[in-house]
This record gives sequence, C-alpha cells and structure tokens, in this order.
Amino acid sequence: MTNQPPPDPRSEIFNQLKQISILKSQEAGVVEARRLTLSLLERAATIPDDLLPIVQDFLVALGYFPYLDQIKVNDFRAEMHKEFHRSESLPNIVLHKEQFLVSELLSSGKSVILSAPTSFGKTLLIEEVVARRKYKNIVIIEPTLALIDELRNKLKKYEDHYKIVFSKGQTPSENNVFLLTQERLVDFENLPSIDFFVIDEFYKLTLEEDDRTDTLNHAFYLLLKKTKNFYLLGPPIRTVPIAFLNAFSCELRVNNFETVNVSIKSAGKRSAENLFKLLSGLSEQTLIYCKGPGSCETTANKFLEKTNQQPSFSNNTHVIEWIAEHIHEEWSLSNLLKHGIAFHHGSLPRHISRYIVDAFNKGDIKYLFCTSTLIEGVNTSAKNVVVYDGKKGPRDLTKFDLRNIAGRAGRMNQYLSGNVFMFIPDPQGDTDFVDIPWYSQENVSDALLVQLEEPDLKPDSKDRVKRILENPHLTGDVIRKNSNITPDGQISLAEKIRNEPGLYELLSWTSYPNWKQLEGCCGLIWDFLLRKTADQREVDGLLSAKQLAYITSRYRQVKVPNALIRDYMAKKPEADADEAVAKVMGWTKKWFEYKLPKLLMSLNNIQEEVYNGKGLKPGNYKFFSSELESGFLPPAVSALREMGIPAELGRKLIRVANISSETELDQLIKDIRQKLDHSQFTEYEKILLAKI
Repeated sequence: MTNQPPPDPRSEIFNQLKQISILKSQEAGVVEARRLTLSLLERAATIPDDLLPIVQDFLVALGYFPYLDQIKVNDFRAEMHKEFHRSESLPNIVLHKEQFLVSELLSSGKSVILSAPTSFGKTLLIEEVVARRKYKNIVIIEPTLALIDELRNKLKKYEDHYKIVFSKGQTPSENNVFLLTQERLVDFENLPSIDFFVIDEFYKLTLEEDDRTDTLNHAFYLLLKKTKNFYLLGPPIRTVPIAFLNAFSCELRVNNFETVNVSIKSAGKRSAENLFKLLSGLSEQTLIYCKGPGSCETTANKFLEKTNQQPSFSNNTHVIEWIAEHIHEEWSLSNLLKHGIAFHHGSLPRHISRYIVDAFNKGDIKYLFCTSTLIEGVNTSAKNVVVYDGKKGPRDLTKFDLRNIAGRAGRMNQYLSGNVFMFIPDPQGDTDFVDIPWYSQENVSDALLVQLEEPDLKPDSKDRVKRILENPHLTGDVIRKNSNITPDGQISLAEKIRNEPGLYELLSWTSYPNWKQLEGCCGLIWDFLLRKTADQREVDGLLSAKQLAYITSRYRQVKVPNALIRDYMAKKPEADADEAVAKVMGWTKKWFEYKLPKLLMSLNNIQEEVYNGKGLKPGNYKFFSSELESGFLPPAVSALREMGIPAELGRKLIRVANISSETELDQLIKDIRQKLDHSQFTEYEKILLAKI
C-alpha cells in the first residue's frame, strides 16, 4: 500500500476560494459563500500571503467590512470600502453591508422593522441613532430591566447631551432618552413629546403568550400617537401585517446576514451522562439551555457532582462571601461558582444575574446553565450552546425558539464560529408571523381594546368595547386606568363591592392594612383581578390568596429576603436552601416589585369610585403599594435596584450617605460616582457601585 501524500493546505484553501467565487455570484449560494469565507477568516494565520488579497476581495464583495482589519493587506480599494461604511456617529465602528443599509434608512427618517439573526448587530443601530443627536426625545422599550441596565451603561457616554431616564423618580430634562419597560411606559405620567422610539424584541407583540403582551401592544399604540418615526428590532421572522406596513409607511427588512458561523450538531441521546461527557470535552465558554429554573439548578449541581473537580475559580470569592451573609450560606450557587459553574434564570436577584453574565463573559464562569431569560436577554460570549431541554416552561420549543437559542453561539469579533449541540429532535411547527394585535384586532383581549381610541376600533371591536363601557357598575375611566386588568373582572369586583356592605371594613383602610384587611384585599385580587386559567393551580409560585397575604405581611415585617428564606426553611424542614431561595426570590421579583403593587392600586381605584358614589370615605392604598414596590426603601435608593444595587447595599448607603425620602435620584447617582467614600464597602459592593 502506497503512502498518501499529506493534503496540501495551499491547494485546499485555493479550492475553497474558487468555490466561494462561484457561490457569491449566485443568489442561492450567497449564504454558503459567507459561511465558507468566515471559516477561512477564522484560520487567517494559515493562509499564504499571496492568497490574502483574494480573501480580502471576498470580504468586500460579501459586505464583511468590519473584518477587513483581520487581513493584513495594504489595499487602497479595501480601505475605501471600510471608510465608506464607517459609522458617521460612532467613529470607531465600521458597519457591515446590511447594517449600513438599515442605518441609512433610519438616518433618512424612514421607520424600519428589522428582523435579523442575533449576530447581525441590531442593537448597535440603537446607539447610532442616539449618537447622531438628531432627536430631542427618544423612547427605547426593552423587555427586561437587565437589558435596560446593559443599554444604559452603553449610553452613559451621551449624558453630555441626553438625560438617561429609566425611573419614574427622575425629572426629564430638555433632551432625553427614556429607557423603559412597556409597563413603565404605560404608567409614565406626563411623558413629553417624542420624536423617535425603539421597541426591542418586537416579536413579543404576539409570539409570547403572557400578560405582558397586552402591555407591550398598549405601549406601542401610545408611542405611535406621539410619533410615526420608529425602529423595531427582533430575531428572524417571516412577516408582519402588510396593511400595517402600508398604513405607517415603514419598511420591513427580513435579513439572514450572519457575522458568525453557527454549526448545529446532534448530541445523541438525551441523558445527564451524555450531557456531562459532552461538557467535559468542551474547552470554551458554554451555555446549557434548560426549560426552567428547577431544571437549570438541578442539572448544574449534578454536573458538579459528576466532575468532582477541585475549586479553582478564586475570582468569584467576593460574591460568594456576599451570598453567604445576605442570602444563605448553603445556597448551591456559591459552591458552583468556586468551580466556574453557575445557573441563571429569571428569579435570581438582579445584581447576581448581572454578576454571573459579567463573570461568564470574562471567563470566570465556564459553564452556565440557563433558561430563556438569558437566551433572550443581555449579550454573552459563548463559543458553545447546548440545548438540553425541548421545552420553554410548560410548552414545547418551536423552530423560532431554537433560532433564538442558536443565535447565542459565537460572537462577532470574538468567536467567528459557534457550535449548537442538540439533545432534542428538531422542533416541529414554526410561528414566525408576528401579528400586531392592537392593529389587526383579530386575536385581541378586551383589556387591550378598551385602551384604543374609538376611530382606531374596527366594527366588531366597537361592539365589544360598547358592551364593556355600558355596564352600570364601573366607569370606563377606571377600567382604562387599570390597564392590563381584565374589564370583566373589574366590573364583577365593582358589583360585589357595591352590593356587599360588609366589605367596607376590609377595604376602607389607609396607610398600612391589618391582617384581616390584607387577607381580604388579597382574596378579592386573587378572585377577580388576577389573570389565570380556571384550572391553574399555582400563580408565580403561590397557591392561594391566603399565602399571598401571609408572605406580604412577613415581607413588611422583615423587609429583607434572607429572613423570608429562613422562615421558609423553618416552616418546611424538608426544604433545602436552594428551594427556599428560589421560592423567596421568585416572590420578591414577581409579586412585590410590580404585580402586587399594580393589583393593589387597581383595587384601590375600583373601591374609591364605588365608595365615593355611595358617599363613603374610600380607602387609600397608595402609600402601602409604593412601600411594597420600593422594598420599603426611600424612592431614590429603591430606583438603584434597577442599576444592580441590592436592597441590603441600599440600606448601607442610607446610613453612609445620609439619604432620606427627599433625596433625588439624579443627585444620588452623581454623589455615588463623584463623592462617595468607597472604602467603607466590601469588595463585591465596590464592584456593584462602580457600575452605576
């Protein structure tokens, strides 16, 4: 048998270049040409010098101008292309071809709906709009506070021109960028005239079936009443209602331009053993997708048990010490962090979530077990993504979900390629048409319809709204004020209050309620105002109105989560620290920080109108609702929680910086940045304060 000569690298590269040359000139071959070009670029150091100009020409032809610096060839034409595509507002940024086209549209005043992969760089175009300083007031709607915090940090450099408004505790200035969730936008009083707005993850207008969908539609509708100039961005979809595009003269850009190569591979039979074997063979940063918080925590801990490795990630010591003091010393996250492993889901305290993402991006965490809250959230630097579970909460993953997850593999200018390992079959069914329910009114709730002005209602919708507003128990003003609360529930509750005089004693309280009043209010909220299906046993971690009343009463007494965690473990001896932390942190985030204050104020508005109509003095829940929402902190300190400052550190700031209920948020931020003596804080607290 004759020995085969080793493959000639030069011949292999040259053949790949020939293939790219053929493919890039064919419409059906462009995607493959991009993939092959990126794979060549990843091994640029091995390409012979005389072939580099050809690679450079292909980068230009395919629009990869930001990557030209990776090919060290002095070529005047390539430099001209690069400079032509350099952002006018962000001088250190070179845009790729498709980014540049969208940027030009936005610059010309055209409204754009952009549907593109994660690696496209959609968010960069938000910063470019701000950097142009063209608009007086800009609104940016982000789905999570984590995304708001990430974007706020990026936009701080424009504070010489814009005031960044992210909290109702701030007073707008002459030029503003409002960084808000949809809930904050709907509740924002006295919003000034708006020149331009952005909605990130616009697919949540219809493709996410939760009670935030109506609020996002309401926010979109309100903003369109302010300006018709907008930019909506999100992952790949097929289309939106054509009638909407025509009515608002906007352009839909559905783009498959990738700046990284993503390779999707089967990982074999789904089992913990196969997962752990795969992870042990991966050397780069890896995200492991799990269906929910329980799955993600359990799988992370089992992986650590299986690997039996020694602690070697000392950079996480500061956060581990903080967790032991302020959350619980037996919470498994601490032990995982010592080994470069962590979990991430929506119930984690905000500052812990941010720390985990930062540590992962820096390499201080190697394996991150996560749910969709991270997949749809802030930027991560992951070479590998492992899809271990085939569900998203209770429902099956769709192809749309999988594209979102796969988009987290690789990152422009860091990993030119990424791997997606699949332990599940290819998902069936794809819902990639994004409806705009407030506009189409085909699958729209009554709660959303009542927020629309009459000229914007279709005939059938007018009939539905007329039926609601002609009820004899509650005015349309109150129904609309209680946005995102079902009108029928509000009306039934008003009727009950009107017809049952005995409820007056339970509802006429002010300041703080006693136990009987709190239990009564929680019962009415649970039965009439809470969105839940008839057979739904649990709502955001709670089983009953009485349980809601109890934990609310205890939270008012202790005011810090770690006391509630120890309470939970004392009442349920079989529960470990992980279960207790997950429950309490979920309650705090889902109920106390928004849902219960919102529902309490809705009940307040209903009983106020009913009792005023009867000539009785109504209750007033504003103070208690505000205290709950703020975590029983002064308003300015409470707002710092959205910047990753935990309540425990907030209370320390009150003592050190002499903060009162009169302290203004903007002044507090300025003092922390410029005057605060950071030597009085722990190392982890210094890390958090440095990010303000």
